Amino acid sequence: MTIQSKLILALTGLGLGTCLALYLFMQWSFDRGLISYVNEQEKASKQALTEALSHYYRQNSNWQEFANNPRSYHRLVREYLPRKQTSQGGNTQIERRPPEHRPPPDRRRFYGNTPRENRPPPRRGPPPPTLLEADKSIIVGRHNPQHLVVPIKLDGVTVGWLSFPKPPYPLEQYNFSLKENLDLAFLVLAVVLSVSVFGIGIPLSRHFVSPLKQLTYALNALTKGKYTTDLKVNRRDEIGQLAKDVRILAETLKSNESSRSRWIAGISHELRTPLAITLGEVEAMMEDIRPLTKDNLLSVKEEVDQLNRLINDLYELSNAEIGALRYHMVRLDLRDVVANGTERFEELMADKNLNLKLSLPKYPVFIDADVQRLNQLMNNLLTNEIKYAQTYGNVHLSLTINKNIAALKIEDSGPGVAPDQLDKLFDHLYRVDASYTKKVSGSGLGLAICKKIVEAHIGTIEAQASPLGGIAIYMNFPLSD
Repeated sequence: MTIQSKLILALTGLGLGTCLALYLFMQWSFDRGLISYVNEQEKASKQALTEALSHYYRQNSNWQEFANNPRSYHRLVREYLPRKQTSQGGNTQIERRPPEHRPPPDRRRFYGNTPRENRPPPRRGPPPPTLLEADKSIIVGRHNPQHLVVPIKLDGVTVGWLSFPKPPYPLEQYNFSLKENLDLAFLVLAVVLSVSVFGIGIPLSRHFVSPLKQLTYALNALTKGKYTTDLKVNRRDEIGQLAKDVRILAETLKSNESSRSRWIAGISHELRTPLAITLGEVEAMMEDIRPLTKDNLLSVKEEVDQLNRLINDLYELSNAEIGALRYHMVRLDLRDVVANGTERFEELMADKNLNLKLSLPKYPVFIDADVQRLNQLMNNLLTNEIKYAQTYGNVHLSLTINKNIAALKIEDSGPGVAPDQLDKLFDHLYRVDASYTKKVSGSGLGLAICKKIVEAHIGTIEAQASPLGGIAIYMNFPLSD
């Protein structure tokens, strides 16, 4: 099932479930309220009787006559309670005779001496209310704690109680038009809600599903190696952020694929050149074009050494890329590593007439590092200076402390490079000027290896233009605790 179908079904189910729950609650509330209302009406119907009993108590100051002659109490009850109840359409209607229409006392009919066969049928219905004293002791009738109790008050003082049973009003007897209208209203509400869900849910689901489909197509294209994606999702929500990340991923993969192609092409070129030279010299000596002398064999050995250095550098860089290089971190003084590394290259720099200037702090600079890898770092940096720095140039190497950072900087007087090429100096096999680098030997991997070594020490490395006119390499290492 698609997300769009699930979303529509979920909205429909939620809407109908809410409507049903609301209907059941309203039905229950209406039924309970109806019963309470009917009971309150029953209490109100006894108001006239309580007033008559209060008037009686004012005249007699007690209920003794009713206790001695309960029939007099029953006659009073029949006089003030409803005389006839009719049912129309399930609704109970009560008819009362107003006091001015009641027959005079001499016309009231009592059947005390009338033969039973001539009397009207006995009145059916609930028993007459029970009369209670102020302390709720029974005077006339029977009392149940479940009965409704109405006080009989005289001048604000309760002089008695009127107790009558709760009328059994089953809900099935009340076919009120209000209840029927409520059912109809909820039915119409359910229909309108269903139509609204489909009218709003379908466009809403498309609003979310459509960009997801585009993202699916774009990701499928990336898995097939198609890194140029036409993903047109411009939103400011989470889906828009996901689309932005997918576009960045596509650009990154495209850049990595281009870098991989250049990497393979560069390796092929670097390996092919010394092999071709070596093969050419060997074939020349085999065909007696060149004599088999020690000098010619030494030239072949130089090409083999160059090829060996390139293979070793590739091996080192590949291990660094996959994290296979081992580092034995110890607490050491970075000043000693820099001083020893500079001392090893003093003679070589002097042969090229390079003026080396070293600046070290007076206090120890402790960092956690692998001394072997730092020596390799110094060798690569100083070897690059010997290869590429101008003769009679200047090379400055300095070490400073900036807060919790050990800052190592090496710079020269030239030649420099364009600002847009500085970040590329650490790329694999990157060379600024191929015609110039042909004059010097090198694999083009030295700075790339330097970057991996610095990063393994949780440091940073970058290239900037030097005030001396050439290139400045800045390296930062965190100080040891």
